[in-house]
Amino acid sequence: MQTFNKNKKLFAFYIAILLILWIIQFVILIKNYTFSKLPVSISLVFLITLVIIYLLYQAHLQIISKINNSDKNNTFVASKTTPDDETQINSTSENLLLEKELLNGITKKTPQKKIAEKLLSNLIKNQQAEIGIFYIYHKKTKTYQAISSYAYLMEDKPPSFKEGEGLPGQVIKNKKALRISDVPENYFNIISGLGKAKPKNLLIYPIVLNKTVWGVIEMASFTDFSLTLEEELTKFFEANSDKILNIEDN
Repeated sequence: MQTFNKNKKLFAFYIAILLILWIIQFVILIKNYTFSKLPVSISLVFLITLVIIYLLYQAHLQIISKINNSDKNNTFVASKTTPDDETQINSTSENLLLEKELLNGITKKTPQKKIAEKLLSNLIKNQQAEIGIFYIYHKKTKTYQAISSYAYLMEDKPPSFKEGEGLPGQVIKNKKALRISDVPENYFNIISGLGKAKPKNLLIYPIVLNKTVWGVIEMASFTDFSLTLEEELTKFFEANSDKILNIEDN
């Protein structure tokens, strides 16, 4: 309806121009032609003017039609891609935020072993978890050994393990993160001023670099972990593999 009204106004505009031109031409012809030649001259000039105005009007309509179609296509594409674009933007923003938080306090001068400690500490704080252990692969013994821990207050050091041994070993074998919402009894104990408490959620995440499980992060929390944590961690470790691969268990 709006398009029809616009076209109607446009048509009226060109009719007005045509009438004005006809009046001007009529006045000029009367002054310059004899009465006998006047009818033929008027008809010819009026006809040429009418054709020109009509062609201009049609060209104008085509331009408007192309503009309208372009706007519709752009609107369709925008409405179709906006949700995906927003998801991608949000995902990227979240990952950049996580990366910034994980690398907090880490500089080029940070000792390699301290990088592991900082990464684990920053990750625990980011997820508001309570306890965590960072394992890396030890080539000499062919086992995964704890290089750093957070709030792990047991007397014995976290035991080393091989691929396939225990829950961490199964995660390494499958190269896939594991979430447990009901942590086995005595799996972890959190010791604090409130006494001993058992976390409800466990996440074991394999750090896969160059198709090899280079390390494992094990975290326990009283609250749920972020739903996108595994995906964000994968992006983080892939983007910062140069820093991670230099960490050694000294």
